[in-house]
Amino acid sequence: MGFTDVGDWKKKYRDAKVAGEYDFLRYKGVFRGTVKQALHERTLRRALREVPKGGIVLDVPCGTGRFTNFLLREGYRVIGADISPEMLAEARRKVQGTPEGRPGNTPENLLGFQTCEAERLPFPDRSIDCTLTVRFLHLVPKEVRPAVFRELKRVSRSHVVLCVNVDKYALKHVVKRIRGKGSPLWMSQRELRRELEEAGLRVERIHSKFRFLSTLWVVVCRV
Repeated sequence: MGFTDVGDWKKKYRDAKVAGEYDFLRYKGVFRGTVKQALHERTLRRALREVPKGGIVLDVPCGTGRFTNFLLREGYRVIGADISPEMLAEARRKVQGTPEGRPGNTPENLLGFQTCEAERLPFPDRSIDCTLTVRFLHLVPKEVRPAVFRELKRVSRSHVVLCVNVDKYALKHVVKRIRGKGSPLWMSQRELRRELEEAGLRVERIHSKFRFLSTLWVVVCRV
């Protein structure tokens, strides 16, 4: 889904009903839920292999915390950030050991949840080992993306990892364009690399969740 105004996604996801139904509507079933989650986690594990265990990973926007437990299991210290308090409420409920789940027993590696905007992160320079965004850029207007990339770079000590589904040459997206349902936010790898480099990020490698069949790129950048 594409948006033409920066406020559109902020209004959409600041809705308790949308947040409560988010996982069920998008990730229900064995394939859309269990299988795709396992493939995504496998790809993320490869992308994060150079981030030291115990390092701080900022998951922004973390949404309903779909990958928070995964990051904790991998041994990272995690901050979940999102513009939506309603989505963060779902994330808190999902993460085992949060105050809502186990009173007084917050896991040491969960550093907390923060309401904020990706283009204005409330963290000091170089305070995060790795910033991670998952399925976010297809919502972000082109004029806003440079600010997001600069902020991810500013707060990161070493890595920025972007999980994006903006490939305009993916078969699914080609079919949508033929049917007149294309998005102006889709781009090629070359176009994405250029935007990242202009923001001062160096692309090291790009992973695919499932080669040839997945629209997802996991782009690993060095600061």
